[in-house]
Amino acid sequence: MGKYFRKKSVYIILIFLIVFIFSGCNSQEREYKEIKLSDQTDTTYTQESIEDKITIAINVGLSPLKSLNIYEEFITLLEDRMEEEIDLVQKKSSAEIISLMKDGKVDIAFIDSGGYLRAREENAGQLLVIPVINGEQMHQSHILINKDDSITDFSHLKGKKIAFTDPWSIEGTVYPMALIKDLGETPETFFSNYFYSFCYDKAISALLSKTVDAVSIDGNILDLLIKREIINKGYFKIINSSNKLPNAPIIVRNDLAQETKDNLKQVFTNLGTESEEKKVMSNMNIDRFVIVEESLFEPIQSMNEKVFNYD
Repeated sequence: MGKYFRKKSVYIILIFLIVFIFSGCNSQEREYKEIKLSDQTDTTYTQESIEDKITIAINVGLSPLKSLNIYEEFITLLEDRMEEEIDLVQKKSSAEIISLMKDGKVDIAFIDSGGYLRAREENAGQLLVIPVINGEQMHQSHILINKDDSITDFSHLKGKKIAFTDPWSIEGTVYPMALIKDLGETPETFFSNYFYSFCYDKAISALLSKTVDAVSIDGNILDLLIKREIINKGYFKIINSSNKLPNAPIIVRNDLAQETKDNLKQVFTNLGTESEEKKVMSNMNIDRFVIVEESLFEPIQSMNEKVFNYD
C-alpha cells in the first residue's frame, strides 16, 4: 500500500513550489508579524484532499519540505499497516489544521500540544496517542541564544528580539510568554520586537543569522534537527528550560467513526514491534506510541490559561 504515498512524493514538491510562487499573504499572516528570511520558503503547503481516503495533517513546527523529508517513510509505513491510501495535508498553523478537522477534511493530525488543547476546546479533535521519544513521554522547551552571546538568563533578553513559532505552540510561544508574565511584563514591553516564524527551523535560521536574539524550541524537535544534521548544536546555547511537558500528540477529529478511532489506536500502539518499523521510527527518535489520560496535559492547560487569560 505504501506505493500510493511514494507516487505522490514527486507531486508534493511540485505542488509546494506552485503554491509558493503564486500564493499571497493569508489571514494568518495579517494577524501576526511573520518573520521573513531571504533563504526561507513560504511555510504554507497543501495537497488537495481526496475523498474516501484517510487524510493526515502534519503540523509539528517544521517547514513543509523538512516535515516531508522526516515523515515520508513513516507515512508510507502507516499506509501499509492501515491498508488505506493516505492523503497528506500540510499547513503552517495549528489554527488551519483545526479548521480543516472541523470541516471534516482532516481525519488525523500530528500536532503540538497547544494545537491539541485548542482542538479539544473547539470540539474539533480528541486525543488518540502520544509518542514515546527516547524512552520518555515528556520533554522540555528550551530558550536558545547564539553561542557567542553573553546573556545567561531569560530576564536579560529585555530590549532584545525573539522569534516565536505558532501563536498556539506551548513550546515555541506560550512558554516564553509565561516567563514574560512572571516578570510582570508583556511581549510588547519586554522585547524591542518579536515575530512569528511558524516553524522551528525557520526560527533557528533567524537566530543564527542574528535577525533575532532568541528563540524557544521544543526539545524533541531540537534533538531531531541535530540528529538529522539540519542544525549544528555548537552554534547555540540554552539559557532556560521549562518543566516537563507531554510529547506532541496524535489527534483524531471528533466525528470520526468510533470503529475507525479504535482501529487507529490499535495500529499506532502496535507500531514498533517489527524491525522495519523500529528502523523507520528510530529515524524520528520514536520508540512507540501509547494511550495516555488527558490529565497528562493539565500542566500545559494551566500554562495556557496563565498566558491567554489576562486579568
